[in-house]
Amino acid sequence: MFKDYVEGTSKRLKAIEKSNVLAVSVALEGAMGMPGQVVIAESFPDRIDFIEFYDYNKLFQVIPWFSEVTDWLGGMADNYDPEWTFIYLGFGNNLFVRNDVFAVIKDDIDPEAEVGWLYNNWYQILTNRFVSK
Repeated sequence: MFKDYVEGTSKRLKAIEKSNVLAVSVALEGAMGMPGQVVIAESFPDRIDFIEFYDYNKLFQVIPWFSEVTDWLGGMADNYDPEWTFIYLGFGNNLFVRNDVFAVIKDDIDPEAEVGWLYNNWYQILTNRFVSK
């Protein structure tokens, strides 16, 4: 499910087109779970690749277009592109979702769910909604 791209493979990450990205998850350095992790959900007609790397401080270098989505790298995101929805996943974990994608998945998100539920399930929600079975 996950493709891990490390140093030296950033050309692949830079080649990711903004229009193919459904969501980007960013975990701060002190986040619960995987601190510093960035996960990019890249959509293809038959699959979604969840591409991860572990240095959120290099986010804008690795994915230059993400600076168009937000100029934020810490705290709560309150300055971001209106074409994207910001979701705080709890415990220092954050998710940016394209608005057209959010419109499709919003009914799958339980506002009453305990903190951390969406952190553990957003991958599966995207896969269920955007990958043909």
